[in-house]
Amino acid sequence: MVRGVVVRDGAGTGVVWAAPTAQVLAAWPHAESWLTEAERGRAARFLRGGDRDDFVAAHALVRLCAGELAKAPATELTVTQLCADCGGPHGQPTIAERPDIHVSLAHTRGHVVAGADWARIGVDVERIRGSGAEQALIESVLAPAEAERVRAANEPAVAFVALWVLKESLVKIGELSLDRLAEVDLSGTGLVGPEPSPALGGPAAPNLDGSPNLGGFPAPGGLSGPGGSPALGGAPTWGGSPNPGGLSGPGGFPNPGGAPTSGDSPNPGRARWGGLHLGIRRDDEVMIGWAVATGG
Repeated sequence: MVRGVVVRDGAGTGVVWAAPTAQVLAAWPHAESWLTEAERGRAARFLRGGDRDDFVAAHALVRLCAGELAKAPATELTVTQLCADCGGPHGQPTIAERPDIHVSLAHTRGHVVAGADWARIGVDVERIRGSGAEQALIESVLAPAEAERVRAANEPAVAFVALWVLKESLVKIGELSLDRLAEVDLSGTGLVGPEPSPALGGPAAPNLDGSPNLGGFPAPGGLSGPGGSPALGGAPTWGGSPNPGGLSGPGGFPNPGGAPTSGDSPNPGRARWGGLHLGIRRDDEVMIGWAVATGG
């Protein structure tokens, strides 16, 4: 299913949606037709069919995220990318019709994530590899306190990937650079262990396929599922029809994953870090991270 997460509290919040590539393309079989000629050209250059599908699904999903904020069909939104260094068709994505909406996307083998917000947003997704990271890599990208948490974690691979996706998200919003990853210490955010592994991230937004989104939070976006079926969560659909899902709750669970953080305090999968909102969510074999810069 296409899972949704509310990225931060308050008015004007954005959304992050993530799903297996195959599920996105099954729900929207004509998604490739939404892409621009430049995007289709980039997709065609992938040697593996699976990598090509990941690209198409991510570029479709980011339109759906932006469309939720803009209240516009994904088919009417154009994703543009222009590298500030070389002028190539890659780099930070933007929505041509709605430059006021900030978007981000990422994909790993078989899984995609995208996000949209009224503030700068960055997202990342990575597969969790059972063996974990090599010591040299840990030392090159993690601060000493972070590395200590990873080494002490019950699942070091999970803890490392959680920090990695958070830092990649910070890079995407311009708050960090790849050559300074080890200079930023996120160990104090409470999002990562040492035990247990990071909990599933914050309040649930509507699932794009209309299936129940556990966590008991009211659906803030009211997006209908494929084929126009109403989204569960008690919010109206785009067409204004009633939504019989009825899953809105009185605040739900602070931690949908049910796991405490290292200090036995609730871990909602989200944290404030300066003027930034950070979040992580584990979906089976992948870790999803996001960062939003609100300036306060």
